[in-house]
Amino acid sequence: MVFHFESRFIHLIATFILSNQVIAGDNAGGFYYGYDPVKQKKICQVVVGTTSKTIFTLLELSRFYPKEPIYLQSAKKAGDWLLTKIDD
Repeated sequence: MVFHFESRFIHLIATFILSNQVIAGDNAGGFYYGYDPVKQKKICQVVVGTTSKTIFTLLELSRFYPKEPIYLQSAKKAGDWLLTKIDD
């Protein structure tokens, strides 16, 4: 089954994904585990599984929108963070 989404929906979802990437600190590059819509807050937990799966989404977004480097840059930051977790 193939789904066809309007570009504006994909960009809204992509914006949400990017907004959940940790910007600074020890977990910079990782992604928050979730979002509480009731409290309208990010769940302040960063886990390897969430970040690793998000990388694949970012790579697909980069493939769909090759002129928008933010997706590949974000995936690289996430990969760099994952490499810091090898010994954890």
